[in-house]
Amino acid sequence: MQRRSIALEWASARGIDSDELAAAANVSAAQLVARTLDASGACRVWNALERLTDDPFVGLHAGQAFRSDQMGPVGSAFVHAENLGAALKTLVRLLPLLMSGSRAEYLESCRSAGIRYRTLQAGSRHGVDAVFAAIVTLLRDTTGRSITPCQIEVHGSAPVGSVDEYTAFFGRAPRWGADANTLLFASADQQWPLRGAAPELSRLLLEHAPELLAREHGRAPVEHDLEGAIQNAVAAGDATLETVATALGVSARTLQRRLAQLGTTFASERGRVIQTRALQLVRDLSLSIDEIALQLGYGSRSSFERAFTSWFGESPAAARAKRWARG
Repeated sequence: MQRRSIALEWASARGIDSDELAAAANVSAAQLVARTLDASGACRVWNALERLTDDPFVGLHAGQAFRSDQMGPVGSAFVHAENLGAALKTLVRLLPLLMSGSRAEYLESCRSAGIRYRTLQAGSRHGVDAVFAAIVTLLRDTTGRSITPCQIEVHGSAPVGSVDEYTAFFGRAPRWGADANTLLFASADQQWPLRGAAPELSRLLLEHAPELLAREHGRAPVEHDLEGAIQNAVAAGDATLETVATALGVSARTLQRRLAQLGTTFASERGRVIQTRALQLVRDLSLSIDEIALQLGYGSRSSFERAFTSWFGESPAAARAKRWARG
């Protein structure tokens, strides 16, 4: 059974079906149901849902009604973690599986710890509200405590008017206009145990969640999304094994093992993606060779030129000259 997104679940509860929401957001109904929209499409969905429900805090309210089973195996891995801190670390590992193109990290200091995530495209305030409200709702339900975040930062503009809705639920208002979406809790809260947790089950689901979600969405496992994950990492300037594995929701060791079973390596797959991207960028006459080298993660133009020549038997300038000659 296809699990619905937070937005679609909330729309359904308000008597709005997927076709109506998709039409109002000018997105594909099939992509909306399959949860394959990019950040721009998801933003339009949330904005459409705000209009259809006449609710300026629609994301916040949708997140408060969230249930762990809406995340499938990811939700089960989250609620069966040993404690609050482990639950947040689990979410950091698996969030990219639920939000295509996102990059998450676990932040920790002597006073606080929590999650920070970014997306390649600017998203909707409602979407961030829904994610953070859902996390807080699940943590309060599973710990049985009225946990209050000690810091909330949102990459997006502030709502117009009163922010009392945020204070009433979170216990504090977010700071808007940040460079990333951040949700932190006091260090002392990290050790609160989750009621009914089965840590061994959480670890098992953490390992197999990518395959389980892939089957649920009718997709092939890790290798299906590998190229896109590498492309996103290259664009972000951090195409390491660890970064790509995190984006796929698996450990670096697991990714290496699965690629070995396919008769390839991470270095080979990354090289293939970079070569394809290099040729595409060189054909874009609006970019300088220096800009292309920087985009692909090379420290200098000369190092990129050497690599390009070894791949294609000619320099980037020569390849570009051919492109120019053909018009």
